[in-house]
Amino acid sequence: MEQSPAQRAALDKITAEIAATAGPALPGTLTIRSYPCGKPACRCHADPSRLHGPYAEWTRKINGKTVTRRLTPAELADYQPLFDNARKLRALLAQLQDLTMEMTGEARTTKPEDAPPQTVAKTRLTCGRPATHAAFPQASPKREDLTPVQEPVSNMERVAVFASTAVGRPRQSRSAR
Repeated sequence: MEQSPAQRAALDKITAEIAATAGPALPGTLTIRSYPCGKPACRCHADPSRLHGPYAEWTRKINGKTVTRRLTPAELADYQPLFDNARKLRALLAQLQDLTMEMTGEARTTKPEDAPPQTVAKTRLTCGRPATHAAFPQASPKREDLTPVQEPVSNMERVAVFASTAVGRPRQSRSAR
């Protein structure tokens, strides 16, 4: 992998910044939220509403599960530099990865034109299908055997047809059991 002088300088700069930033960092995200409560007569349900909060919440993954913890103001003051440090490290790592992709000549994994649209206000939701396809039908057959069924004449025939399509075998009468 051959590097140009400009790429080498950018690599040295990024690695120096990573070394300077390296230190304690907390994974996950920090969000500040306000919530309505469940009491219908509370101020948070009035117009205009005054929500409860703001609350600081730390969300992260532990063993594949999302865990959210509400932080006290003292914990927020202690943890804020650790969140800031983690954010800086993630940004520097992304720059390093972009530079490495440029040096190896590999294409970017996501192109701006392939990015999803910012809004879906005018587009139809298609469940992953191209928009040119017809929309999904509202009702779909529930039977596995899609051959037409002859309409039963009596209630006994109706029960027999239901039993044969639902279970896959004709229903036995009570006397045959």
